[in-house]
Amino acid sequence: MADINQGSASDTVLGPTLDDLLRLPEFEYHKLPTPTCIRLLEILPSRPGVIRCAMHGLELKDEAEDDEDEPLSYIALSYTWGNPTTVYEEPAPNIEGFKMPEDYEKLPWVFSSRGPERSTLFNIYNAKKDYIENHPWIPHERVDSQNTPLKPIEINGCLTHVQENLHRFLDELRHMKHVSNLGETDPVEGENNASFGYLNWAVSAPIWIDSICINQNDLAERASQVQLMGRIYRNAHSLFAWLGPKDSFTFDAVLSIDTLSELDPEFEGSLSLSSIPDMDLVSWFSLFAFFQRLWFRRAWITQEAIFGRRLTVFCQAGIIPWRTLESAVNTLERTGLGLQMAKLGRNLLTSQPLSENTKQIRNLSGLLDDDDDSPKLEPAPELEIEPGDALTFIRAVQHHRLRLRAFSSKDNDEQNKTVRQPSLLSVLSLFRNTSASDPRDKVFAFLNLASGTFGLLPEYRASVQSVFINTTEAIIRGTKSLSILSQVQEPCDTLIENLPGWVPDFSCRLRSTPFDSGDDDVFFRASGMDTEAHFEINSDGTLEVDGIQFAIVLESPDFEKHNDFQSVLLAIVRIPLWYPILVGGETCTPSSDEDMEVFDVDENKPRISRRRISRMEALWRTLVCDTSRDSNGVQHPAPQSVGRGFSNWILVHLLEAWYLFQDLNSNDDKLGSVTKLAAKNLFTSLGIWGLLYEGKHVPLTDDTVGFSAKIPDVAAMAAAEEGKIESESGSVNSKPSYLPSASRIQAYLHRKRPEKVPAEEGDPQAAIHGQWRHAALMQFTEEERVEIFGFEKAMRAKMAGRRLFSTREGLLGLGPRSLFYEGQITYRVFILKGTKVPYILKRLGNGTYRLVGEAYIHGIMHGEAIETLERASSDRSWCQRIKLA
Repeated sequence: MADINQGSASDTVLGPTLDDLLRLPEFEYHKLPTPTCIRLLEILPSRPGVIRCAMHGLELKDEAEDDEDEPLSYIALSYTWGNPTTVYEEPAPNIEGFKMPEDYEKLPWVFSSRGPERSTLFNIYNAKKDYIENHPWIPHERVDSQNTPLKPIEINGCLTHVQENLHRFLDELRHMKHVSNLGETDPVEGENNASFGYLNWAVSAPIWIDSICINQNDLAERASQVQLMGRIYRNAHSLFAWLGPKDSFTFDAVLSIDTLSELDPEFEGSLSLSSIPDMDLVSWFSLFAFFQRLWFRRAWITQEAIFGRRLTVFCQAGIIPWRTLESAVNTLERTGLGLQMAKLGRNLLTSQPLSENTKQIRNLSGLLDDDDDSPKLEPAPELEIEPGDALTFIRAVQHHRLRLRAFSSKDNDEQNKTVRQPSLLSVLSLFRNTSASDPRDKVFAFLNLASGTFGLLPEYRASVQSVFINTTEAIIRGTKSLSILSQVQEPCDTLIENLPGWVPDFSCRLRSTPFDSGDDDVFFRASGMDTEAHFEINSDGTLEVDGIQFAIVLESPDFEKHNDFQSVLLAIVRIPLWYPILVGGETCTPSSDEDMEVFDVDENKPRISRRRISRMEALWRTLVCDTSRDSNGVQHPAPQSVGRGFSNWILVHLLEAWYLFQDLNSNDDKLGSVTKLAAKNLFTSLGIWGLLYEGKHVPLTDDTVGFSAKIPDVAAMAAAEEGKIESESGSVNSKPSYLPSASRIQAYLHRKRPEKVPAEEGDPQAAIHGQWRHAALMQFTEEERVEIFGFEKAMRAKMAGRRLFSTREGLLGLGPRSLFYEGQITYRVFILKGTKVPYILKRLGNGTYRLVGEAYIHGIMHGEAIETLERASSDRSWCQRIKLA
């Protein structure tokens, strides 16, 4: 092959120059001869920067049954239409000319927060300082929502235009085809084989690209080809996933993926960001930036990744087999490193304090009196691209590919289907947080992935509202279930107007993973086993259902005002010492300490039983929704190890507050006001613990809204415990278990503090923990730290986008983040027939109800409430008909 950079005789072969290309006639599509015909492109030799293609048709063969069927000899492309990159860098300022202390605030790793008496506190953001010193650039997020400039290409001697990202791929493919310098070689056998032999063949094969091979202006053809998507990707020999051009993060990211994919999958220890060989702070952020690319979030990418064979990821110079990427993501998810990486990346992009050190200092500002008129803390800025979405997407694709493969297996015969094809609702739930430029594609892009699509077809002439309403109605009628109500978003997140409140706006993301995904593996059955929904969809857009109001939401801690630890413990001061698992009819007080009590609510009605657990156990089980995930899958109910992790998590926070106060108190008088805040932080935490230790119950009344706790005498409490024998339930002096005893707190407070803490410079995990939290964690054994991290991981996953709340009936639950955003609203907990989880509703002025969101309430998630009510009322008078607007 002649050098493409030379002229002369090869010019005719290489085609027109860019100027000549722009003078070609416009390309026009010809009608496809059959409904199962597709168009393919062949990349022709051309000059640098000029793309020449030949287009021809291909008749698809019958639907492939499984991966063993012989594919056709073409490649399919998966890519994003717009700018695929969201993390950019700008040079860090040159600080050599800075004058100290007047320019101290200008340092990019210094942040400020308000202090007492209108003072300003300056803190060093050590993670960012270390990052910039090793990589002198400042990262920031930029998502280009506008379409990128169109670039010209030639097809069959005519001119057309494509998006810039696609043009870059075609140019890269043209370059790879040129440098490969091959003839007609056979592909190398083996899925995801990225060897040169395989790639040499692949880059020379015809390629299918949706935006070019489908006439996007012909709505009828577009709808018809969309229905063929599954067959197109199944029939393709291979799938290229183009993530976009390389950037400064690509090289480190690819190396990090290789490193993580080779870690022992059986390892279950407490891996940290610092314990991975050859990965430093810059490596972890590079990997984070890689996963922030938009390819992992596009709705149409989903079926491409699921159906595609021999999937290979391209990021220009970086080439990654899909299985390698899956293995790396499995490591991140299994070990919890994915959450740590997301935390690191989020805070570097938003310039928010990362380490517990700096967060502790900043959180002290939240302890200032409410009547202080000094500037309040600004809420942390949100990222447009949510960290962690890419990992969730890859795991979901992996799960779906394995499930479809098992479903299509010859061993899974029609007479005895052990594996079911995913339902439409479960697919919509699994990939809800993907994005699409056309909102209707948040439904249409997933129809090929599910069984039972209820006659739904891609119809681009229908409005967005009608597509979403018709989809919701079809799923409710087809499944005879109301599980789709769990897909309804927070009201403030709604993007599409004029939708009924019970119809999900599929175009917007959900802040939390639904408790009820619509799949068969959902643990909960709040309305009982095998119950069908009783519903009626009215012409006025309302949905009538049967249900029962079970509780009234009483209070939800303000996590923005208090730190997480204090908010969590404050919540259960409102709860009675012994938690009522079942609440029905009148409330009764148990008279003994047995685990199971039976009460006579009414002599004419069946007796009602309640199982007794402490409010501390109810709290930690609520925080994790009584589930725990490990290498063997999800456990329900959660094992006792999670409760032990919760108990030690309390102790870690108390120790951290104690070490913070010690260090600040040892400094000079300039920090006197800050030291007072640190003391208030410590004593507030100890005061809340003291209330729980003493078994105090502070019901919510007008007089107790702003109650305060006195500082407990831990030493005296510990002395009183001496000689007492701990009960079988793990409590001392009849105090509930899972709350650290006074003697244990006393012992840990007086333990010798670890003298040496790893320096934050160059240590990504230390950058997150900080010296006070690290010192506290080092007081525990390796096994105890694993349990602490396990509890935190489970709690963060379930609490994401949710609020902890208590009810008037003494129950604990998790509900939507928007609870109490509106004043003077009574939030009611309903159990609806045919639902797996409770729902929170608010009553409107016309007697109808508005759905606020789903809830987890510990003790009523398995039909206990309905069973109790049915035993107490044989005529089902407890059930009522309600109308959702």
